[in-house]
Amino acid sequence: MMDTGTQAVECMVGSLLLKAAEYLSTEQCGDLERALRFAVRAHSERTRGGGPPFIVHPLAVALAMIHRGRPDITTLIACVLHDTVEDTDVTLFEIRQHFGSESAKIVDGLTKLADKLDTHGKILAAGTVDSRVILIKLFDREHNLVTLDGIPKKARRLQIAKETIDFYVPLAREHGLDQLASDLARLAIFHLST
Repeated sequence: MMDTGTQAVECMVGSLLLKAAEYLSTEQCGDLERALRFAVRAHSERTRGGGPPFIVHPLAVALAMIHRGRPDITTLIACVLHDTVEDTDVTLFEIRQHFGSESAKIVDGLTKLADKLDTHGKILAAGTVDSRVILIKLFDREHNLVTLDGIPKKARRLQIAKETIDFYVPLAREHGLDQLASDLARLAIFHLST
């Protein structure tokens, strides 16, 4: 019998594959399923703040993207793998080997650096080469805001909300993602006012 976390993950994987099958080819859906299983295995020992399995986060980001549009297969693969290099033992070489250099470049563009300003610069630089980096990062930030209450330190929550207002909302607007910018702003303001 599966535990609740495993059931939730399987439900999310199934939902993502069903939604993708509406517009992706059978081969592309197979590639997406392979990436999903890879990410689930890579994150299998991790939880998010001691709560749900960590893989719920990249799955939720991919589901948000696919419900608002029709991201291509490379974007979806990079989205579900976006935290593997940063948070697991998976390397960019493995991503490149299993899912191609294009997916690996996007994942690399999303991997945080130690310094926040360097990370912002990296996102912007990678985003000028491939705007999918910015698209995934914005949806990643949206899900992080939705789950921000899971961070115990109020100062850290406020820092993330302020960073969203200062950096991510203007970034979304610059890329013509006005609805996403509004959603990010609404979520950030909620956290700044509580």
